[in-house]
Amino acid sequence: YAQYEGTYGTQNLEEAASYFLKIADAKDADQNVPMVSASLFYAGKSLAALEQYEKANNIYRRAIFKGNKEACFEVAELIFDGKIQPRNPNECFTFYKLAADAQIPKAVNKFARLAYAGTFTGRPDHKTAMHYFELGSNLGDPEMIYMWAKRLEHGISVTQNIPEAMRLLQLSADLKYWQAQIDYAYHLYHGLHVEQQIGEASLYLEKAAHQDCSPEASYLFSRLILKENP
Repeated sequence: YAQYEGTYGTQNLEEAASYFLKIADAKDADQNVPMVSASLFYAGKSLAALEQYEKANNIYRRAIFKGNKEACFEVAELIFDGKIQPRNPNECFTFYKLAADAQIPKAVNKFARLAYAGTFTGRPDHKTAMHYFELGSNLGDPEMIYMWAKRLEHGISVTQNIPEAMRLLQLSADLKYWQAQIDYAYHLYHGLHVEQQIGEASLYLEKAAHQDCSPEASYLFSRLILKENP
């Protein structure tokens, strides 16, 4: 694992994969299935990072056989990104769903979005998407908290619940999700569903502006500063 992380120097993914596979293939390895499962998973991660996708696929599938649901997500991602071919037409959907149902946050996030877009069925499946948006929110994924908050605020495919929406919107903002920070700042500035607090609005915009991914926040924050200090 130290080779995989590069804990004591330069990361060496080839050596890491080799060690992980030695652990998984040891004579008495099956006496510790969780260890085998984890070793195969990280061997697959190492090989995928080296762009040896077919080898990674085979190793991930061994991990899946040992019960590793994170490996389900990784195989689904390889299929979705066109890096490997599925072994049956429904495999990508199946592996995403298995990982999402195992409550792996990144899998819940992706599966919710795919269901909402109708990627697998050809038409949006809002009922399924709402289940996974709420699940992702409950798991503490800041982005899913924000997306669930917006659906509660506007009653999008769910019963409207503005107080809960505002609680979740602030939570997502406090967890440093920049879109939530901008949105919550807007609510605070205009007193929309919350008490008007222009100073707090400015603080949330400033936090968002300090994130590299948020040029919009930088612009809005500068406009707000200019408005307050003409």
